[in-house]
Amino acid sequence: MENRIDDIEVEGFGETYDDATLQEQMPSDYELLEVRRAINRSRLAMPDVDKEWSKWMDNIKHAEMMDENTETDINGKKASFIRLARVVIAAAAVAALFFVIRGINSPATLSPNEVFTANPNSKDVMLSTDNGEMQVVSDKSLAFTPIPGNQKNKGKHIKMVTLSTPRGKTIKATLPDGTQVYMNADSKIVFPERFTGEKRNITVSGEVFMEVTPDKQHPFVVNTDYFTTTVLGTVFNIRAHSQRDASLTLVSGSVDISDKENKEHHILHPNEQIIWDKETGFDISTVDTYPIIQWKDGFFYFNNMPLLNIMQELGRWYNVSVVFENPSDMQRQLHIVAERDEPIEKILKRLNDLDIVTITFSNGIITIS
Repeated sequence: MENRIDDIEVEGFGETYDDATLQEQMPSDYELLEVRRAINRSRLAMPDVDKEWSKWMDNIKHAEMMDENTETDINGKKASFIRLARVVIAAAAVAALFFVIRGINSPATLSPNEVFTANPNSKDVMLSTDNGEMQVVSDKSLAFTPIPGNQKNKGKHIKMVTLSTPRGKTIKATLPDGTQVYMNADSKIVFPERFTGEKRNITVSGEVFMEVTPDKQHPFVVNTDYFTTTVLGTVFNIRAHSQRDASLTLVSGSVDISDKENKEHHILHPNEQIIWDKETGFDISTVDTYPIIQWKDGFFYFNNMPLLNIMQELGRWYNVSVVFENPSDMQRQLHIVAERDEPIEKILKRLNDLDIVTITFSNGIITIS
């Protein structure tokens, strides 16, 4: 729409800007719908967009009447001025709607009612190194051959490898030490092409399930933005998309977990989950690990989970935005199991069949009302 405004020309300065061209400048039904949706997300009173648009149209008609009832001078300058006014009014109307859409959808003004936002970024699993190499990964699993730390490659730069998944895809990776890593959607791991030194350090964001190869002489250390986990040989699930969902769930073995300042330490045992909170620190509880790790086998498994968490997971997997019209619905607890390769419409229909809330899906947006 910005280009349309810039391309406007009026009689006396270029081409005549006739009614048909003017009509092209009017917002489409979809644009008007976006205005309503954006304003609803910001929890402002819903304006009558049609009424406001009618006011603008009335101004244009008023200018037309002035055009018809006003005598032009011999050079026709007054008529050209009136036509210019008509175009300026129309352009202002289009620009106003454009900035309403852009402004309300900007990150600074997003409503808490929009709990997940679609991301138009890459749809491929990507593998890159710190020397600039990059490639798309099409396989569902990937193995990194261990490179022996012999005398020949001593002192040689050890490349750091980054493996990342987009929304809607998972991958299994075997690290150079044999550790198995299952990466959920929208996740990333960073590790060296070969492990050296006393510890095996990797960095994780997003969600991963790990089966760490035992090595008592070289503890395995997992770093996140929120906590650090040290293990010898253990099976666990780490979730670290944001500070709102930072947690570790232990399936077998034991781990030592500490905060980033190394002020608080905890030893976790099987079937325990530790949740990190910026304000209160760590909280440990006993959990059923089965539902938590079903994602790696291709299932959504929500067992009496708040609707907010369910919809955020669906949003992340299918890469769609999620909007709650009534914040009170966010904490409604539901139980549902579904395959992750099902169409989103099918899963939403099953949620609607529970007759607890009404869920609609249109233009890449899930709306819960």
